[in-house]
Amino acid sequence: MEGRSETVVGNGKGESTMANQRHLDALRRGADAWNAWRRVNLLLPDLSGAILAGADLWGANLLGANLSGADLSDANLRGADLSRANLLGANLTKANLHGAKLSVANLRGANLWGVCLIEADLRGANLWGANLIEADLRRANYNKDTVWPAGFTPPPEAKKV
Repeated sequence: MEGRSETVVGNGKGESTMANQRHLDALRRGADAWNAWRRVNLLLPDLSGAILAGADLWGANLLGANLSGADLSDANLRGADLSRANLLGANLTKANLHGAKLSVANLRGANLWGVCLIEADLRGANLWGANLIEADLRRANYNKDTVWPAGFTPPPEAKKV
């Protein structure tokens, strides 16, 4: 594909997905460098299938990013903006999303086992089919448009706004 540098990465399911190598390189420089890069590069990042396990992305602007199938296990996404991000099937096991913005994010089928969602904004997020076992939802905000997994009831510590 001309004009687009890509790398093939596994999604942990035996399938390959494509992430834009330029976007990955910018993100791997850290949240501050990434946020500066985003201010100059007004685009929706393609980080699909990226292996970002353990990454420190505190406060990263991932608004509208395609992170489908990405491995963000044990990542620090505290205060990150993931509004409107596509996290379809992403692995967020034990990730720190304290205070993260996930409004209108697509988290269908995501693995959120043991994730910290304290004070996260989940208004309008789609969590259908997501694994929320041991997820910490204290003071997380959600609304009538938030889609929960079948049979899941938000804990009383979460706030419907």
